[in-house]
Amino acid sequence: MKSGQRADLDPQLVTNIVGDGAMASPETGGILFPVLIVDARNRFDVREAIRLSAFSAPGDVVSQWGMSKGVVILHIQLVRPVAAELYIPFDLPGKGVLVDGLLEARAFYLQDGKPGDRIKHDIDHQRLIVQVAHAGFETEWPAVFKTALLNDFRKRGLKLGPARAAADEMYENVKGMTRLKLRPGDHNGA
Repeated sequence: MKSGQRADLDPQLVTNIVGDGAMASPETGGILFPVLIVDARNRFDVREAIRLSAFSAPGDVVSQWGMSKGVVILHIQLVRPVAAELYIPFDLPGKGVLVDGLLEARAFYLQDGKPGDRIKHDIDHQRLIVQVAHAGFETEWPAVFKTALLNDFRKRGLKLGPARAAADEMYENVKGMTRLKLRPGDHNGA
């Protein structure tokens, strides 16, 4: 699946987001990394890769961005310490801030969980840092996200001009959030 290409997904590899947030730490240089809590109850390989990350050097990761039926898809292949492959779908515009955060940080924390799990429920839960390659998708992303926002505002009844203005404003607000970098001594996360 090349950047922006439509994807034919193996349903067994689709791993849905059941919770999310953002965290910054000294290891991220103060950059807010999105936290994706994925439903890995039936994915021993994903759970094991996350567990083993505490005991091993960073592993190799291959990532690709794509689209399928208006949904952004992140294809992740964990190579070591445990091989695992997953497709993480991001519905737009609702999960657009996560996509923007991933593109801005070029990485995210992967955490296994179940529906209803939140970062605040277990702040020390084991997480795996996954680096994400841009591979050209970052240049397509602004138009993809703004179009999704525009369509959403139009569905809510706004006329084209005001919907376009609202989409542009929302996009700029999201960019302001995802570009945030915490300074040493800041203790509040997002």
